[in-house]
Amino acid sequence: MDSHIKLSLCGRIFEVERSILLESELFRNMLTDCPTDNSVIRINRSARIFEHVLAYLIDRSYPYPKKYESELQYYLVPYKSFGLYDSNFVIKDLRDEVRSLRCRMENSTDTVCCHYGCYENIIHNPVTCLKHLGRCSYTDEEHERGQGLRYIECYNECASNEKYCSEHSFAYEWD
Repeated sequence: MDSHIKLSLCGRIFEVERSILLESELFRNMLTDCPTDNSVIRINRSARIFEHVLAYLIDRSYPYPKKYESELQYYLVPYKSFGLYDSNFVIKDLRDEVRSLRCRMENSTDTVCCHYGCYENIIHNPVTCLKHLGRCSYTDEEHERGQGLRYIECYNECASNEKYCSEHSFAYEWD
């Protein structure tokens, strides 16, 4: 019995240990029913997606993409649907977290101004001191060669009840 099996997926050759392929019911049935005699097994499926299937067969903790779930079904690989990696779900979670943080910031009982490096007491919601009232709170980081990190502030005006100017409000809107 060969310890390695050669597979050709749309012309791309994979040489895989037999024991790994036996984790798939499709290959287990195929290898049980047919001798391999060093020939190449041809499969008309995507080689790029098969890389994910193979990685999942090798390591069940691999973050297998949910969008390719049908390939696990094709190869008859046992899996739990809730354990598959869903990038859309991760992005939705991040958006929800950002919304939650924004809401907490806007309803904050903090007493310090939200402008970077300003520790004045706030006098107005959204959390700005008198000096920064009506000024955009947007701050960005910039790395300068040999200088390290430097903070860039926006000096645009904004409505006194707004935290960001029209130019930067989009950076914090997710809808």
